[in-house]
Amino acid sequence: MRIGIIGLAQSGKRSLFKLLTGADAPPARGRGEHPVGIGAVPDPRVDELSALYKPKKTRYAEIEWVLFPALPSDEKARRGWIEAARELDGLCYVVRQFTDPGVYHEDGSVDAARDVEKLDLELAFADLAVIETRLERLAKDTAKKTAAEREKQVAVLTKLKEAVETERPVREVELSKDEETRLGGLKFLSRKECMVVVNVDDDIAGDASALEAIPSRGREVVAVSAKIEAELAEIEDPAERAEFLSDLGLAESGAARMARGALGTLGLMPFFTVGPDEVRAWLVRRGAPAPEAAGVIHTDFERTFIRAEVMRPEELLAAGSEAKLKEQGKVALKGKDYVVQEGDIVHILAGA
Repeated sequence: MRIGIIGLAQSGKRSLFKLLTGADAPPARGRGEHPVGIGAVPDPRVDELSALYKPKKTRYAEIEWVLFPALPSDEKARRGWIEAARELDGLCYVVRQFTDPGVYHEDGSVDAARDVEKLDLELAFADLAVIETRLERLAKDTAKKTAAEREKQVAVLTKLKEAVETERPVREVELSKDEETRLGGLKFLSRKECMVVVNVDDDIAGDASALEAIPSRGREVVAVSAKIEAELAEIEDPAERAEFLSDLGLAESGAARMARGALGTLGLMPFFTVGPDEVRAWLVRRGAPAPEAAGVIHTDFERTFIRAEVMRPEELLAAGSEAKLKEQGKVALKGKDYVVQEGDIVHILAGA
C-alpha cells in the first residue's frame, strides 16, 4: 500500500518521512519521480509473539510512503505531480502548527486549519479540471449509438462537478454501482482516503485540544512533534524511550500513531502468521474473508484455500503454546466464509 506524504513547503514532510521509514529521503531519480521508503507498523503483539516463538525472522506489517514536494507552480511539473498522486492508495497531509520564526511559511503565518483547507482546494481544483475535460469530450461525441451511455456519463460527472464546486470532496459523494461504472478509469484525488498529520510544538504534542480547529471531514487527525520524534529516535533503550514519552504525556511515538492512523485511513487491519521460522504481521482489508487473507500471504492460496486454523494472540500468549491452546479448545477451524478479525493468528491449509 502506497501513501503519499503531501503538504506545503516547510511543513516537516521530509522529517516525518525519515521518522516513518528510518532513512533520509533519497534523491528523486528523475523529473516527476518521488522518494519512496518502507515503514514498519509497530505492534507490541508482534514483539510478544516473537518472544514466545523465538523465530529466525520477525517482520512487522509495512506501508510504502511516497514523499511529494509542495505542489509546483510550473504547469508541466504540476501535471506530473497530479498524475503521480492519482496512482496512490491514500494521502497523508502534513500541516504546520509549530511556531518557529526561523522557518518560513509561504502565507506569512502559521495556521494548520487554513493549510488543510488549502490542500483540499488544490486537490478539488485538480479533480474539477479532469471532470470538465471529460465533459467537453462527451459534448463533442455526437455518435447516435452512444447517446444513451453519454447521457449517463454526463449525469454522474455533473453530479461530481456540483459537489466539487461547493468544496465537497468526491469521496463524500454517494455513487451507485451503475454510476461507478460510468466513471471508467478516472481517478480523483479528493476521492482518495486521507489522513492529516499536524506538526506541532513539542510542548503541546500530547494535548488533544491542539487538533480541535482542524477540519477533519471524517479523516484521521494525528498531532506529531517532529522535534520530539527526532530526539526519540536517538534513544535506543526501550525503557528510556518509554520514560521519555511518559514525561511528555504520550503513550507511544508519533510515528506509531501515524502508522496506525494510516491503517485506519486505508481500511486495513493486521493479522499474524507464527512459527519457528517467522513471526509476521500482514495487512488485509477490514471485512475480508479468510481466502482473501490467504491470498495476501501467497496469491495461489486464495484460489486453493481449504480452511484456516485461527487463534487469538492474547489467548495464545496466556496459554504459552499452541498445544496448550488446543487442549483448551481455543483453536478454531474456519472455512471460506469466515471473516478475518483484527489481530487473528491464521494458519492456512491450501491445496495444490
